[in-house]
Amino acid sequence: MKEGASRIDRVLVRIGRATGVMTDSLLFSFEYARAEFPAASGAELMVEEIPVGGRCAGCSAEFTVAERFAFHCPSCGSEDFSITSGNELDVLELEVN
Repeated sequence: MKEGASRIDRVLVRIGRATGVMTDSLLFSFEYARAEFPAASGAELMVEEIPVGGRCAGCSAEFTVAERFAFHCPSCGSEDFSITSGNELDVLELEVN
C-alpha cells in the first residue's frame, strides 16, 4: 500500500474471457478475503470482462465471440486464426486510503 494507507477501498481488474477465470468465483473469493483481512473489509471489487477476439489467417477478418473459446472464424469457418484479446488478467487500479 502507499505510504500512510491503512485500508483498501476498491480494486479494478480486467479479465479476459479466455483466461478461464470465472467472475462469480473471483467475487466469491474476494468476499472471503475481505473477511480475513481487516484492511480490505470495506473494499469493492470491480471486474471488467474482455471478450475473446481473433484475426483469421484465411480471410483476414477480425472478430469477437461471446463464448469463452473460439474454435473457428465466424466469417469463413477457418480454424486458422490468432487470438488477439481475451487472455488479459490485470489489476488496473487499487484505490487505498
